[in-house]
Amino acid sequence: MWDVVWPVVQNLTEELSRMPRYIASKWTVSTPLAFPYFIKEVLENEALFPLYSFIVYTFLLFSITEIVRRIGDRFLDESMMWKFNELISMTTMCACLNPQVLIFDKYGPFSMLIAVALHRKLAEFLNRGAGLHSSLLIEEKVQRTRITDEDFIWLSVAHVLSASFAFVYAGGIWNLTFWLTGLGAVAPRACLFTEKISMEAVGGMQFGLSFLIRVVLHYLATPELKKYHVLVYAVFIVGGYFLTGMIGIDAMVAVSTVLGCTHMGNHTPSKGILTYLMSLNSGWMLAGWLMGDTPMRSIHRERVEKRLEEEEAARVAALPPAPPKFVGKGNRRRQVR
Repeated sequence: MWDVVWPVVQNLTEELSRMPRYIASKWTVSTPLAFPYFIKEVLENEALFPLYSFIVYTFLLFSITEIVRRIGDRFLDESMMWKFNELISMTTMCACLNPQVLIFDKYGPFSMLIAVALHRKLAEFLNRGAGLHSSLLIEEKVQRTRITDEDFIWLSVAHVLSASFAFVYAGGIWNLTFWLTGLGAVAPRACLFTEKISMEAVGGMQFGLSFLIRVVLHYLATPELKKYHVLVYAVFIVGGYFLTGMIGIDAMVAVSTVLGCTHMGNHTPSKGILTYLMSLNSGWMLAGWLMGDTPMRSIHRERVEKRLEEEEAARVAALPPAPPKFVGKGNRRRQVR
Protein backbone atom coordinates (compact mmCIF):
# COMPACT_ATOMS: atom_id res chain seq x y z
CA MET A 1 0.00 0.00 0.00
CA TRP A 2 2.86 2.39 0.80
CA ASP A 3 4.28 1.78 -2.68
CA VAL A 4 1.05 3.15 -4.10
CA VAL A 5 0.67 6.15 -1.74
CA TRP A 6 4.27 7.37 -1.78
CA PRO A 7 4.42 8.32 -5.52
CA VAL A 8 1.19 10.29 -5.10
CA VAL A 9 2.66 12.22 -2.14
CA GLN A 10 5.82 12.94 -4.12
CA ASN A 11 3.89 14.27 -7.11
CA LEU A 12 1.73 16.47 -4.87
CA THR A 13 4.79 17.85 -3.09
CA GLU A 14 6.45 18.62 -6.41
CA GLU A 15 3.36 20.45 -7.71
CA LEU A 16 3.11 22.53 -4.55
CA SER A 17 6.78 23.47 -4.74
CA ARG A 18 6.23 24.88 -8.21
CA MET A 19 3.62 27.41 -7.07
CA PRO A 20 6.02 29.95 -5.49
CA ARG A 21 8.22 29.83 -8.56
CA TYR A 22 5.21 30.36 -10.84
CA ILE A 23 4.00 33.36 -8.82
CA ALA A 24 7.50 34.84 -8.78
CA SER A 25 7.76 34.47 -12.55
CA LYS A 26 4.53 36.42 -13.05
CA TRP A 27 5.32 39.12 -10.49
CA THR A 28 7.10 42.09 -12.02
CA VAL A 29 7.80 45.61 -10.94
CA SER A 30 4.74 46.81 -12.85
CA THR A 31 2.34 44.36 -11.15
CA PRO A 32 1.43 46.68 -8.22
CA LEU A 33 0.99 49.55 -10.66
CA ALA A 34 -1.57 47.51 -12.64
CA PHE A 35 -3.83 46.99 -9.61
CA PRO A 36 -5.64 50.36 -9.95
CA TYR A 37 -6.45 49.50 -13.56
CA PHE A 38 -7.90 46.19 -12.42
CA ILE A 39 -10.09 48.00 -9.91
CA LYS A 40 -11.16 50.43 -12.63
CA GLU A 41 -12.16 47.55 -14.92
CA VAL A 42 -14.21 45.97 -12.13
CA LEU A 43 -16.02 49.22 -11.35
CA GLU A 44 -16.78 49.78 -15.03
CA ASN A 45 -18.12 46.27 -15.57
CA GLU A 46 -21.76 46.86 -16.53
CA ALA A 47 -22.77 43.37 -15.39
CA LEU A 48 -21.97 44.45 -11.81
CA PHE A 49 -23.90 47.74 -11.89
CA PRO A 50 -27.01 46.22 -10.26
CA LEU A 51 -24.81 44.87 -7.46
CA TYR A 52 -23.26 48.30 -6.88
CA SER A 53 -26.72 49.88 -6.79
CA PHE A 54 -27.86 47.26 -4.29
CA ILE A 55 -24.88 47.93 -2.01
CA VAL A 56 -25.30 51.72 -2.08
CA TYR A 57 -29.08 51.48 -1.65
CA THR A 58 -28.74 49.15 1.33
CA PHE A 59 -26.18 51.41 3.00
CA LEU A 60 -28.32 54.51 2.50
CA LEU A 61 -31.55 52.80 3.58
CA PHE A 62 -30.30 51.49 6.92
CA SER A 63 -28.08 54.52 7.59
CA ILE A 64 -30.88 57.05 7.09
CA THR A 65 -33.26 54.93 9.17
CA GLU A 66 -30.72 54.71 11.98
CA ILE A 67 -30.12 58.47 11.91
CA VAL A 68 -33.87 59.08 12.14
CA ARG A 69 -34.05 56.56 14.99
CA ARG A 70 -31.29 58.37 16.90
CA ILE A 71 -33.12 61.68 16.44
CA GLY A 72 -36.24 60.03 17.85
CA ASP A 73 -34.22 58.84 20.86
CA ARG A 74 -33.26 62.42 21.55
CA PHE A 75 -36.68 64.06 21.31
CA LEU A 76 -39.28 61.36 22.13
CA ASP A 77 -40.07 59.77 25.46
CA GLU A 78 -40.11 56.01 25.91
CA SER A 79 -43.88 55.65 25.43
CA MET A 80 -43.70 57.30 22.00
CA MET A 81 -40.29 55.99 20.94
CA TRP A 82 -41.30 52.34 20.65
CA LYS A 83 -44.23 53.34 18.41
CA PHE A 84 -42.00 55.53 16.25
CA ASN A 85 -39.37 52.80 16.06
CA GLU A 86 -41.99 50.26 14.96
CA LEU A 87 -43.12 52.61 12.19
CA ILE A 88 -39.68 53.33 10.73
CA SER A 89 -38.44 49.75 11.20
CA MET A 90 -41.42 48.26 9.35
CA THR A 91 -41.08 50.88 6.61
CA THR A 92 -37.46 49.86 6.18
CA MET A 93 -38.36 46.17 5.94
CA CYS A 94 -40.91 46.99 3.23
CA ALA A 95 -38.41 49.18 1.36
CA CYS A 96 -35.94 46.27 1.24
CA LEU A 97 -38.07 44.48 -1.33
CA ASN A 98 -37.10 46.63 -4.33
CA PRO A 99 -33.36 45.87 -4.33
CA GLN A 100 -34.04 42.21 -3.48
CA VAL A 101 -36.19 41.82 -6.60
CA LEU A 102 -33.56 43.70 -8.63
CA ILE A 103 -30.94 41.16 -7.54
CA PHE A 104 -33.32 38.30 -8.41
CA ASP A 105 -33.96 39.70 -11.90
CA LYS A 106 -30.26 40.25 -12.65
CA TYR A 107 -28.50 37.39 -10.83
CA GLY A 108 -31.06 34.73 -9.95
CA PRO A 109 -32.67 33.22 -6.83
CA PHE A 110 -29.48 32.26 -4.97
CA SER A 111 -28.23 35.84 -5.11
CA MET A 112 -31.60 37.05 -3.85
CA LEU A 113 -31.26 34.57 -0.97
CA ILE A 114 -28.03 36.28 0.09
CA ALA A 115 -29.61 39.73 -0.31
CA VAL A 116 -32.62 38.83 1.86
CA ALA A 117 -30.41 37.25 4.52
CA LEU A 118 -28.21 40.36 4.59
CA HIS A 119 -31.18 42.69 5.01
CA ARG A 120 -32.73 40.50 7.71
CA LYS A 121 -29.45 40.38 9.62
CA LEU A 122 -29.03 44.15 9.46
CA ALA A 123 -32.62 44.61 10.65
CA GLU A 124 -32.06 42.15 13.48
CA PHE A 125 -29.01 44.15 14.58
CA LEU A 126 -30.40 47.70 14.13
CA ASN A 127 -34.17 47.57 14.61
CA ARG A 128 -34.11 46.80 18.35
CA GLY A 129 -36.65 44.02 17.96
CA ALA A 130 -39.15 46.11 15.97
CA GLY A 131 -40.50 45.36 12.50
CA LEU A 132 -41.17 41.71 13.27
CA HIS A 133 -43.54 39.40 11.45
CA SER A 134 -46.99 41.00 11.55
CA SER A 135 -48.71 37.61 11.89
CA LEU A 136 -46.75 36.96 15.10
CA LEU A 137 -48.23 40.14 16.58
CA ILE A 138 -51.73 39.01 15.62
CA GLU A 139 -51.09 35.63 17.25
CA GLU A 140 -49.86 37.27 20.45
CA LYS A 141 -52.98 39.43 20.57
CA VAL A 142 -55.69 36.97 19.48
CA GLN A 143 -54.42 33.58 20.63
CA ARG A 144 -52.12 34.48 23.54
CA THR A 145 -53.75 37.74 24.77
CA ARG A 146 -50.30 39.07 25.55
CA ILE A 147 -50.63 42.45 23.79
CA THR A 148 -52.95 45.13 25.09
CA ASP A 149 -55.73 46.59 22.95
CA GLU A 150 -54.04 49.99 22.89
CA ASP A 151 -50.69 48.57 21.83
CA PHE A 152 -52.30 46.42 19.14
CA ILE A 153 -54.11 49.41 17.66
CA TRP A 154 -50.86 51.39 17.56
CA LEU A 155 -49.03 48.44 15.96
CA SER A 156 -51.76 47.96 13.36
CA VAL A 157 -51.67 51.64 12.42
CA ALA A 158 -47.86 51.60 12.21
CA HIS A 159 -47.83 48.54 9.95
CA VAL A 160 -50.55 49.85 7.64
CA LEU A 161 -48.79 53.20 7.29
CA SER A 162 -45.48 51.44 6.65
CA ALA A 163 -46.93 49.25 3.91
CA SER A 164 -48.73 52.23 2.37
CA PHE A 165 -45.80 54.64 2.16
CA ALA A 166 -42.79 52.33 1.89
CA PHE A 167 -42.72 52.68 -1.91
CA VAL A 168 -42.37 56.46 -1.47
CA TYR A 169 -39.44 55.98 0.90
CA ALA A 170 -37.89 53.40 -1.41
CA GLY A 171 -38.27 55.76 -4.37
CA GLY A 172 -36.45 58.50 -2.48
CA ILE A 173 -33.59 56.14 -1.59
CA TRP A 174 -33.31 55.00 -5.22
CA ASN A 175 -33.16 58.59 -6.47
CA LEU A 176 -30.41 59.34 -3.98
CA THR A 177 -28.59 56.17 -5.05
CA PHE A 178 -28.77 57.13 -8.72
CA TRP A 179 -27.59 60.66 -7.94
CA LEU A 180 -24.55 59.38 -6.02
CA THR A 181 -23.58 56.58 -8.41
CA GLY A 182 -24.80 57.80 -11.79
CA LEU A 183 -26.36 54.38 -12.40
CA GLY A 184 -29.78 55.70 -13.33
CA ALA A 185 -30.19 53.03 -16.00
CA VAL A 186 -30.15 50.32 -13.33
CA ALA A 187 -33.61 50.64 -11.85
CA PRO A 188 -35.88 48.05 -10.25
CA ARG A 189 -39.30 47.28 -11.59
CA ALA A 190 -41.91 49.73 -10.38
CA CYS A 191 -44.37 46.88 -9.88
CA LEU A 192 -43.12 43.92 -7.84
CA PHE A 193 -46.44 42.12 -8.20
CA THR A 194 -46.36 39.50 -10.98
CA GLU A 195 -49.09 36.97 -11.67
CA LYS A 196 -47.22 33.82 -12.70
CA ILE A 197 -50.12 31.64 -11.61
CA SER A 198 -53.76 32.22 -10.74
CA MET A 199 -54.60 34.25 -7.65
CA GLU A 200 -56.31 31.23 -6.11
CA ALA A 201 -53.14 29.16 -6.48
CA VAL A 202 -51.11 32.02 -5.00
CA GLY A 203 -53.39 32.11 -1.96
CA GLY A 204 -53.11 28.36 -1.41
CA MET A 205 -49.35 28.34 -1.81
CA GLN A 206 -48.81 31.34 0.46
CA PHE A 207 -51.12 29.74 3.04
CA GLY A 208 -48.94 26.62 3.00
CA LEU A 209 -45.67 28.58 3.17
CA SER A 210 -46.93 30.70 6.08
CA PHE A 211 -48.04 27.56 7.92
CA LEU A 212 -44.67 25.88 7.36
CA ILE A 213 -42.54 28.84 8.42
CA ARG A 214 -44.49 29.13 11.69
CA VAL A 215 -43.83 25.43 12.36
CA VAL A 216 -40.13 25.72 11.52
CA LEU A 217 -39.64 28.87 13.62
CA HIS A 218 -41.40 27.15 16.52
CA TYR A 219 -38.62 24.55 16.68
CA LEU A 220 -35.86 27.12 16.08
CA ALA A 221 -36.96 29.55 18.80
CA THR A 222 -34.32 28.49 21.34
CA PRO A 223 -31.43 30.89 22.04
CA GLU A 224 -29.01 28.43 20.42
CA LEU A 225 -30.99 28.09 17.18
CA LYS A 226 -32.44 31.59 16.88
CA LYS A 227 -29.48 32.63 14.73
CA TYR A 228 -30.92 30.51 11.90
CA HIS A 229 -34.15 32.57 11.69
CA VAL A 230 -32.54 34.87 9.11
CA LEU A 231 -31.79 31.94 6.82
CA VAL A 232 -35.27 30.46 7.27
CA TYR A 233 -36.93 33.73 6.29
CA ALA A 234 -34.63 34.08 3.29
CA VAL A 235 -35.37 30.57 2.02
CA PHE A 236 -39.14 30.97 2.35
CA ILE A 237 -39.23 34.47 0.84
CA VAL A 238 -37.11 33.51 -2.18
CA GLY A 239 -38.89 30.18 -2.60
CA GLY A 240 -42.30 31.84 -2.54
CA TYR A 241 -41.22 34.51 -5.01
CA PHE A 242 -39.67 31.95 -7.34
CA LEU A 243 -42.82 29.80 -7.35
CA THR A 244 -45.51 32.48 -7.46
CA GLY A 245 -43.84 35.69 -8.66
CA MET A 246 -45.05 37.43 -5.50
CA ILE A 247 -43.17 38.07 -2.27
CA GLY A 248 -45.07 36.62 0.67
CA ILE A 249 -44.43 35.30 4.20
CA ASP A 250 -45.03 38.60 6.04
CA ALA A 251 -48.50 39.90 5.22
CA MET A 252 -47.88 43.64 5.62
CA VAL A 253 -44.49 43.56 3.88
CA ALA A 254 -46.09 41.61 1.05
CA VAL A 255 -48.96 44.08 0.76
CA SER A 256 -46.47 46.88 0.12
CA THR A 257 -45.35 45.13 -3.08
CA VAL A 258 -48.66 45.68 -4.84
CA LEU A 259 -49.08 49.40 -4.18
CA GLY A 260 -46.91 50.38 -7.14
CA CYS A 261 -49.07 48.32 -9.49
CA THR A 262 -52.18 50.46 -9.85
CA HIS A 263 -51.62 50.59 -13.61
CA MET A 264 -52.36 46.85 -13.93
CA GLY A 265 -56.14 47.37 -13.73
CA ASN A 266 -58.76 44.69 -13.14
CA HIS A 267 -58.50 45.35 -9.41
CA THR A 268 -55.38 43.17 -9.31
CA PRO A 269 -53.75 45.13 -6.44
CA SER A 270 -56.93 44.87 -4.37
CA LYS A 271 -57.12 41.13 -5.00
CA GLY A 272 -53.45 40.80 -4.06
CA ILE A 273 -53.92 42.64 -0.77
CA LEU A 274 -56.91 40.50 0.21
CA THR A 275 -55.09 37.32 -0.84
CA TYR A 276 -52.03 38.17 1.22
CA LEU A 277 -53.93 39.25 4.32
CA MET A 278 -56.21 36.23 4.33
CA SER A 279 -53.86 33.44 3.26
CA LEU A 280 -50.71 34.44 5.13
CA ASN A 281 -52.38 35.32 8.43
CA SER A 282 -54.70 32.31 8.40
CA GLY A 283 -51.82 29.91 7.63
CA TRP A 284 -49.75 31.34 10.48
CA MET A 285 -52.69 31.29 12.92
CA LEU A 286 -53.58 27.69 12.10
CA ALA A 287 -50.00 26.62 12.78
CA GLY A 288 -50.04 28.63 16.02
CA TRP A 289 -53.24 26.89 17.11
CA LEU A 290 -51.85 23.41 16.33
CA MET A 291 -48.33 23.98 17.72
CA GLY A 292 -49.36 25.96 20.79
CA ASP A 293 -47.48 28.87 22.30
CA THR A 294 -44.00 29.52 20.98
CA PRO A 295 -40.83 30.63 22.75
CA MET A 296 -40.69 33.47 20.20
CA ARG A 297 -41.50 36.78 21.84
CA SER A 298 -41.98 40.19 20.33
CA ILE A 299 -40.66 43.15 22.31
CA HIS A 300 -44.26 44.26 22.76
CA ARG A 301 -45.23 40.98 24.42
CA GLU A 302 -42.09 41.11 26.56
CA ARG A 303 -43.04 44.61 27.70
CA VAL A 304 -46.55 43.47 28.71
CA GLU A 305 -45.27 40.38 30.50
CA LYS A 306 -42.66 42.41 32.35
CA ARG A 307 -45.34 44.84 33.51
CA LEU A 308 -47.56 41.96 34.66
CA GLU A 309 -44.67 40.45 36.63
CA GLU A 310 -43.96 43.80 38.29
CA GLU A 311 -47.64 44.21 39.17
CA GLU A 312 -47.78 40.71 40.63
CA ALA A 313 -44.61 41.32 42.66
CA ALA A 314 -46.06 44.60 43.96
CA ARG A 315 -49.34 42.87 44.85
CA VAL A 316 -47.54 40.14 46.78
CA ALA A 317 -45.36 42.69 48.58
CA ALA A 318 -48.47 44.67 49.63
CA LEU A 319 -50.16 41.67 51.21
CA PRO A 320 -50.31 41.67 55.03
CA PRO A 321 -47.91 39.29 56.69
CA ALA A 322 -49.23 35.81 57.27
CA PRO A 323 -50.56 35.16 60.78
CA PRO A 324 -48.09 33.43 63.08
CA LYS A 325 -48.28 29.70 63.57
CA PHE A 326 -47.42 27.69 66.62
CA VAL A 327 -45.69 24.35 66.42
CA GLY A 328 -44.64 21.89 69.04
CA LYS A 329 -46.22 20.94 72.32
CA GLY A 330 -45.71 21.87 75.95
CA ASN A 331 -42.40 23.51 76.69
CA ARG A 332 -41.35 23.06 73.09
CA ARG A 333 -44.22 25.07 71.67
CA ARG A 334 -42.89 28.02 69.60
CA GLN A 335 -44.13 30.63 67.15
CA VAL A 336 -43.10 30.55 63.50
CA ARG A 337 -44.08 32.51 60.40
